[in-house]
Parts: sequence; structure tokens; C-alpha cells
Amino acid sequence: MIILVVVINAAILAALLSVKRTNICWKDAFEELLLKIVPEKLTVDLEKLSVLLGAIYSDGCDGERIKRERLAITRRYMALWLIFSTLTIVSGAFDFFQECLPPMIERPEHGDGIKRIRAVAEVGHGSNLTCRNVELAIREKLLDEGDKMLILEEYADTLPDRIIGKNKDLDHVSHKLMLQEYDQETGISICWKTSKPETVNEEGDVNALALDVPVHVLLTAILEIEGARAEAAIQINVVRPDDADCYNDLIVARIDDLVEEINGSCGGGAVMLPQKTAEGLKLSWRRGRNDGDLIIMAGFIVGIVMTRYGRHRALAKVAYRKKLSMERDFPDFISKFILLLNAGLVSSAAIAKIAADHELHDSEDDRPLYAEMAAINCRVKNSNVSLDKELRHFSERSGIQEIIRFSTIFSDNINKGSMLEEKLEAEGSMLWHKRKKMAEELGRTADTKLVLPLMILLLALVIVTISPAMMAI
Repeated sequence: MIILVVVINAAILAALLSVKRTNICWKDAFEELLLKIVPEKLTVDLEKLSVLLGAIYSDGCDGERIKRERLAITRRYMALWLIFSTLTIVSGAFDFFQECLPPMIERPEHGDGIKRIRAVAEVGHGSNLTCRNVELAIREKLLDEGDKMLILEEYADTLPDRIIGKNKDLDHVSHKLMLQEYDQETGISICWKTSKPETVNEEGDVNALALDVPVHVLLTAILEIEGARAEAAIQINVVRPDDADCYNDLIVARIDDLVEEINGSCGGGAVMLPQKTAEGLKLSWRRGRNDGDLIIMAGFIVGIVMTRYGRHRALAKVAYRKKLSMERDFPDFISKFILLLNAGLVSSAAIAKIAADHELHDSEDDRPLYAEMAAINCRVKNSNVSLDKELRHFSERSGIQEIIRFSTIFSDNINKGSMLEEKLEAEGSMLWHKRKKMAEELGRTADTKLVLPLMILLLALVIVTISPAMMAI
């Protein structure tokens, strides 16, 4: 994988250099290359983006805004790729420099635990090479006598559960017992003795097929760790049950024996890895690879998917906040508009007056509705377009039903001469009622959000209240 990542990065660099030859700055060359590399379908959804930009900006969407949005999303993909390629190269370099194991491995100090090393054992036999993924468990240095006896006693208490195997319990034994001779986790060697070897031998094999009645067997385990010894006796009840390897397999078994021998060794300050098998076959060791590449790849894929499906989330939030602000300000706008109409102004002059008051007093405030009306008034004065057409276009871009109804009423007044004031007064009354309902709903939402903090405070108060009594018990 590291080779593929290096090749892709080299190709990107070569493409960047070729674009740079056109005498444009490095920033513009890099942006142009990004737009060429990442497919358009991964960066923008043109239909959705056009709706969002139209709802945010009064002049709708244009090619430059789409290009800026696409470039911003493309930069996220490139950042993900840089993180992925860097981690992949670092992981590959680490594996390369750590691949060969030294012939001697230092043991960990007492209390540091077992040092586990993933390794690959390789044996060459003729023209063939046999590999075996293994895990070396390098035990810590020797213990003192007290620690040894404590470990042996604790291990003896767990022996009944360790040897039960597939049997229901030790009073109903009919399957092979797990009589291991060495425990890799603790480093304890175990020698087994049985009172009835014809029924249960020292390997754990159980001969229960010929039994007519249950047979009681006493197993004795002699535990030893670094010269310290202890014995444990286990009583079991044996009952009648209810109901040629290839050469490569031999080598695998030999490797397993060697690994077990390495993991069972305790003496000395270092562990010597064998370079040959008992048959004289050459044995080499190299460090096993970890799962870092898979984790990096999974993280890269998750990042790509999250970027792909969240590419327009920021714009959607801006559009939602703008829509919410316009819905909140629209009843106030209707009231001002009706007041100016009743004062004798025509509709175009009333909108121009509202826009002028906004620019004079509230130009620093973020009030999108009045900013849109100011932009509409500016376009009507400068380009001599129809106010009716501009309002209808604005209502379609906003997608707010109340503004669409307002533009329809305004258009009917222009085209059919309908009574504008009476219709707008009814519309305004309905809008204020809706705004009141929205405020009540937001209040109920706030109460719901306060439930969890209040529960936490109540729990803290209960703990503070009962803690002195609990401490006195």
C-alpha cells in the first residue's frame, strides 16, 4: 500500500508542476489541479447547492460561488488524503525499520508484565519457504520466593476451572481434560499425577466408554515456578458419556514447539531465538505486521463518506438561520408596510421607506429580510425592473409560504386592483398569531432541554446531603 500511496503523491506533484508551467501562481495552480483531480459528483450537488445559494444570496447562485464552494469541499478531501498518505508512509517506514528481529531480546523488568512481540518465523527447505505467524511472550525477570508462592497458591485455586474443558463440571467428566504442562501467562510449569491412569492419564485423556458406574479419580498437580513448588489435589468423577500430516504441517508443529519453548524459558537476562530447527533447517525471524494500515484505511474511507454527505451542511445551516430570521421579522415588516400605506404612501414608496430606515438605523444588525428589501429597492431604482417581478422572484428563492402569499396579494393588487390594505391586515393578524405560537413552542423546547441539567443538580444535591451519613457508617 505504501508504494501505491507514494506513486499517487508523485503523480499529483508531477501534475502540479505541469500546471505551474503556465506561468500562474502556485496557489491558483494548486486550486486548478484540485478541481481536476476530484470528481464534481463528490464535491457538489448542483441542484441542492443552487437552492441553498438562492436562499442565502439575493442575487441567487452564479458560477463563481459554485466554484468557491466546490473548491472548499475539495480542500477537505485533499486534507483527508494528506493525513491518510502521511500515516500510511509513517506506518510503512516503521514496519520497514522494525521488520528484522535481533537474535537476542531483553527481558522486561519485574512488574512490567509479559512483553508480547508479533513475529513471522520463516523456514527454508529446498526451494520452498514456510512462514508461520506467531506471538512471542517474553516473560519478565525472576521473582522472589514470597511472590512465587503467592502466584502458585492463586493459580492452584483456579485449576478446577482451567482443566474442565468441554465437560459440564468435574463431577460429570467424560471428555478430555485440559491438563496443560505450562501456563504462558504466569510461567508456571505443571506436572500431573493421577490415582487411576487407566481411566484418566497424565495427558488428560479420559477412558469413559467402558465404564458401567462412575469412577472417582484423584488428580495431583505439582506446580513449579523458578524453583518454588506447590501441590494441588483435585477430585473428579468420571462417568460414561451420553452420547497423516503433510511436510508443511510438520514444520508448523515444530515452529509451535519452538515458540512454546521460548515462551516457557525464564532464566537469564535475554532470550536467544533459535536459528535452526532440530532437523537442521534454517529458521529466520521477522516482526509481524500490525493492523495499523487497515485502521488508517478505514479512517480514510469514513472521512471521505462523512465529507461526501456533509458537504452542504454549513450552507444549509446558514440558509435555515436566514429563513428563521425572515419568518420572525416578517410580521413586523407587514405592520410597518400597512402603516405606511394607511399614511398615504404607495406600495413602492412604502418598501423604499422601510429599506431606507433599515439602512439608516439597523445596517449593522443581521436582519436578512430588510437587507433583501433594500436590495430589491436598489435594483428597482437602478435597473428600472418591475417591483412585482422582484418580489415574486424573492418569494420563490426564500421558500417561505407567508412571503409567497404576500407577493401574490401584491401582484393581485397591481394586476387586478384588489384591496391591498384589507388583505394585508388579515395576513398580518395571522402572522402575529403564528409568531406567538412559535415563541410558545421555543419556550417548551427550552424547558425540555433544562430537564437533564436539573436532574444532574438534583443528583449532586442528594450526594452532598447523604455523604456525611454514609461516611459515618
